[in-house]
Amino acid sequence: MTQAAAAPGPIYQRPPAYALHEQDLKDITALVGAGIPRTQATILITLHRYSKGIEITSRWLERVTDLRQPEVSIAMGHLKDAGVITTTENKCISKGRPVTVYHVRGDTAKYLRDLLAVRMAELNQGIMTINKIFQGE
Repeated sequence: MTQAAAAPGPIYQRPPAYALHEQDLKDITALVGAGIPRTQATILITLHRYSKGIEITSRWLERVTDLRQPEVSIAMGHLKDAGVITTTENKCISKGRPVTVYHVRGDTAKYLRDLLAVRMAELNQGIMTINKIFQGE
């Protein structure tokens, strides 16, 4: 007789106290509609909701947001470059690599406003180019 495969252990389960709610999903959709990349929008909403009082790691973000590790790493790299987050290294008691802990440092709303301002400037430049091309006819 063969045994059924064991269910994934607790490391693969979403932390029960932390989950994205319906309003969070609506907010993420609104940010995506405004031109913010989906992974950044998801992480920003999650950081906004849960960043007070807990250590946020890449693995924690993966579990709560249902994003893959490369998606989280790329989005966190963009946010770190923009100054929205900072990182610290926590050494593990056991052997292994240190764990990177993320901290919200910058003003998330300002970051989003600046990102959208750049996008609006690009769109306005495109409109001016279209007007210039088609007014000559």
